[in-house]
Amino acid sequence: MGTSEVDPKVPNLDKVKVGDEVDVKYYRAALQQAEKVDADAKRGGVVTESAGATGTVGEKPAGVAGREVLEIVEVLEVDPYKKAVAFRGMDGKYREVSVDAPHLEHWLNDLKKGDKVKVNYLEALAVMVEPK
Repeated sequence: MGTSEVDPKVPNLDKVKVGDEVDVKYYRAALQQAEKVDADAKRGGVVTESAGATGTVGEKPAGVAGREVLEIVEVLEVDPYKKAVAFRGMDGKYREVSVDAPHLEHWLNDLKKGDKVKVNYLEALAVMVEPK
């Protein structure tokens, strides 16, 4: 169980009551491009695109959001079994991106903990409130 901030402008937020379950149905982050950079490169980045949609008026709140991010990160872990690379994003949160595009899978062997990498990745999240 966790806590998350919700923008008060979310449609239908007044329909959520104590005890309602909020179910994160989907989260995915996928690597689009990667490039090793110098070890002294500064961490940071930008959200290059973002989009979202909310549920229907009168229903329980639901929404989807997606964004494309370009940033310089330091690799925390490479997991060839899960085909994933982990790092801390510019917001300080732990991120794990899938490396499942065949032309990018070489990064699972080419990267190691501590490498500085310029990454471009897409991430998406879907949330809905369901009655108990």
